[in-house]
Amino acid sequence: MCSSSQIIRLLKEIEDLKLEYQRLVTDLLRWIEDKVRELNDRSFPNSLASMQRLVADFKTFRTVEKPPKYQERGLIEAHLFNIKTKLRANNMRLYVPPEGKTLRDIERHWANLEKSEYEREKALQKEMLRLERLEQLVRKFRKKAALREAYLTEMRSVVAKQDVSVRSIEEAVAAAKMLEAITTDVFAREQRFKALAEMAAVIERENYHSKTEIVKRQQNVERRWQDLLQQLCKRRESLNKTTSALALLQDINSIFQEIMTIHVRLATQTW
Repeated sequence: MCSSSQIIRLLKEIEDLKLEYQRLVTDLLRWIEDKVRELNDRSFPNSLASMQRLVADFKTFRTVEKPPKYQERGLIEAHLFNIKTKLRANNMRLYVPPEGKTLRDIERHWANLEKSEYEREKALQKEMLRLERLEQLVRKFRKKAALREAYLTEMRSVVAKQDVSVRSIEEAVAAAKMLEAITTDVFAREQRFKALAEMAAVIERENYHSKTEIVKRQQNVERRWQDLLQQLCKRRESLNKTTSALALLQDINSIFQEIMTIHVRLATQTW
């Protein structure tokens, strides 16, 4: 037969075990809630390097943080079993954990954690693929931009060399043919410049971390492209005016020569 002091110690021991159980459950559920909130966060960084750090953090969660918590879950179940065993052994009323702290509650929260973990993994994979494709696009843009810039520099020099005075119809015709060849080559590359602009638009829309630099470079290329087109247009207009003026002078000279011929003939007849 147990003494009253033994009963008091037993009751206190069981009460302490109940409090410890509730504390363990509270701590675990708080950790799960914090992790679920963290795993559900989709405000990802817009650089591949930062995303790689997030992926590393997720791997740490899976391999370092989560396993001990799973063990804690097992310890909580064993702790509750110990409480029930002591109560049963002493013919005491069965312990029912308070609402929100039962094993079923733990199971439900853990299932939410597993769901958030799975969705986080998929979201990270999707974002990594997006950023990898974006990085490839940026590399392609920079390579193509360098080619377009080199072409614009070259053609600016070529067009400048055409801006020379012509002194005859023959020179004007030759200059016109050369200008037409240059213009044909330039307009044949128009689609390439449009493709570069489209790449820059995608990079900006996808919020690439260096989008400002990309957009600025594209705007500079576009400005130089438009300048080249204007130079060609002005050169064509100038050449057309020069050709018209030379043709007029040629006509005037022909008329003058005819007049002089008639004048000489008339003078001879009068003599």
